[in-house]
Amino acid sequence: MSLAMTRLAAASDGVSPGGHIAYAVGGAIGEGPTFRQSLDIGFDIAFTHSSGGLYAPDKGWMIGASVITGFGTYPTYVTLEAGQIVQSFMGTNFTAGFACRVAPDLAFGLEGKAEVSFIIFSLGARLLALPIAVSGSAEIQLSLLLGFQYF
Repeated sequence: MSLAMTRLAAASDGVSPGGHIAYAVGGAIGEGPTFRQSLDIGFDIAFTHSSGGLYAPDKGWMIGASVITGFGTYPTYVTLEAGQIVQSFMGTNFTAGFACRVAPDLAFGLEGKAEVSFIIFSLGARLLALPIAVSGSAEIQLSLLLGFQYF
């Protein structure tokens, strides 16, 4: 992992640490109630190349980790993700990675997220698919995200 991060940093014009916080609402099939709401808090690092010019977007890759808390009523998750990012006044990011439900029971799977942003505001969708249930049941969840992100 550190070798890959070193190569990304060496090949990029900029390395930007950042973060995100988003409220999510959606539905699920599987563990617990079908309605879900959560707070997604995460840390991200972006490795970008400048496209040239003041208003041209920076393009690159990002890696990050998130905790998705269900406020004690809904399940809590941890995710590790990587994906493509385009930064400017308006931007996009598409990420995929591993997800783990950690409370109230344990399950493993994948997560995918797509977001658009304007300055620091973001709107997106997240899909969690957790087919490997150690305890509890398997789960599929689709959520709408509304939040803030900073790079």
